[in-house]
Amino acid sequence: MDDTLVGDIYINMTRQAQIFVAVYVTTVGTIATVGNISVLIILLRFNTFRKKSINFLLINMAASDLGVSISGYPMTSSSAYAGHWLFGDSGCRYLAFCVYTFSCSTIGSHVALAVYRYIYVCKPASKHKLTPKVTFIVLVVIWAKALFWTVTPFIGWSSYTYEPFGLSCSLDWTARTFSHLSYNVACVLGVFVAPLAVMLACYYRVAKRSNQVDPTRMEERDLGVAMFLQMHRKDVKVDFHVTKMCVLMTLSFMIAWTPYTVVCVWVVFNKLELNIVASLAPTLFAKSSCMMNPLIYFIASSRYRRDFLRMFRASGSGAPTGQSGDRTEGGRSSKPGTSAAGDGSGAVYLRRTTSPSGDISASMYFNKERIYIGDIKPSGIDKEAKLIGKDPDVLSMSSSNTSDEYRVYVKEMKKVEEPIVQLEIDIH
Repeated sequence: MDDTLVGDIYINMTRQAQIFVAVYVTTVGTIATVGNISVLIILLRFNTFRKKSINFLLINMAASDLGVSISGYPMTSSSAYAGHWLFGDSGCRYLAFCVYTFSCSTIGSHVALAVYRYIYVCKPASKHKLTPKVTFIVLVVIWAKALFWTVTPFIGWSSYTYEPFGLSCSLDWTARTFSHLSYNVACVLGVFVAPLAVMLACYYRVAKRSNQVDPTRMEERDLGVAMFLQMHRKDVKVDFHVTKMCVLMTLSFMIAWTPYTVVCVWVVFNKLELNIVASLAPTLFAKSSCMMNPLIYFIASSRYRRDFLRMFRASGSGAPTGQSGDRTEGGRSSKPGTSAAGDGSGAVYLRRTTSPSGDISASMYFNKERIYIGDIKPSGIDKEAKLIGKDPDVLSMSSSNTSDEYRVYVKEMKKVEEPIVQLEIDIH
């Protein structure tokens, strides 16, 4: 299709441009399909990122990106090779609906990940609320929101039509009716701007919190705390690596979709003819978003790379999936001298340590997610203990007769010579 009508905008594509689109979309689609299938297999087999709630969100994101590459890209690439759209108006609406729905689900997963990271790092006392059940509800909300935006064009609020270059389909950004204008403005704000604002706000708070309390800076802790942090330094580093990886995913999303959004907004408010570069380049750039996350996992996560290689070794050797001599549940080492979670436990003290003024105390506890250090009123230590007791990693808790000290038994991944670790934090 050399001359394509979208609203009042015509785009003339040369045969060379069509071949370029075909090759580009084929390449992106292949990488996205293989990459996201690999992500799904690795997450389901090896539980790479340990926390079930995070895994569920990453699985949903990978499945959504896979849906984009499978449902839409073969239609676009085959039409580009043929030189015209092959699937009629019904196929156009099908492609637009599928790609739009899966993309909205991916965006929603990005937002949920950002909120989860904010809670894990900045509000650790509330992280016990992020159960698989809560995550399931979050996923239902993500898909319900996605379907709201993608079904309404079928019932009169906006519509789907061909992209200006005629080889793909999307929302009708050029129509000037109230229905189309109101939807387009609401879509830009609700699908892109608001989610992006939430993600940036969450990661800003995470970065601010990380700069305030850096658990890897041993010199700022007293000897007892430093020894404890050193024992679990790897666990803390994993948490920060996951956060950095989520930030990279958010940045890739923003970079991929911002040019397309800017062009769409420009078209909504400026009824001008688009040249081939202004129309095609942002669209193709946005289409690359579904292949970015697998690449980020592979580049940024040594654990993912290790599991990626294990996947191929296991398939070649016939070894049982999800099992290996050098890994245990949650991707931890099971070398001599260590054990998997559940084989042993350690104790962490929550101790009342009053300052000279008599009104400040400190608490500390360890779990698989991070170290939490906070100042509390002496009268609030019982409340603090109750919050800690709700943590899913806590096995049991006991207190002294005077309630000056709580002993918290938590799940440990490593056996040490002294399983009872006593922590005293002095406030000066």
